[in-house]
Amino acid sequence: MAEDDARADQAGVKKLSIQWPEDLSAVYANNLVAQNDSGVLVLSFFQVNPPYILGASEEERREVLDKITSVSAIPAAKLAIPLHHIPGMIQVIQQRFEQASKEAETKNDASDA
Repeated sequence: MAEDDARADQAGVKKLSIQWPEDLSAVYANNLVAQNDSGVLVLSFFQVNPPYILGASEEERREVLDKITSVSAIPAAKLAIPLHHIPGMIQVIQQRFEQASKEAETKNDASDA
């Protein structure tokens, strides 16, 4: 670690801490569109809610469903990420996903007992 700091000083690089905002809100997204454009990956996240399909009978519900041609996608976020950052991000997401899956499995096993 000290060697890294010494190398950073020699290269004229200064390490800075990141101040994360505490009021950053989370939004729900269940739909994703991914596009690549000029060396960046553009990820657009949306919330898409299922439509209401109401009717007294199965036939009435089928008629309502047949008339639906689209659903609204509510924008949640749009990120433009340089391609060279993607492998590291995928690795972090994979690690967190595996950790969360194990924790959920442990909780499910405990509640089944």
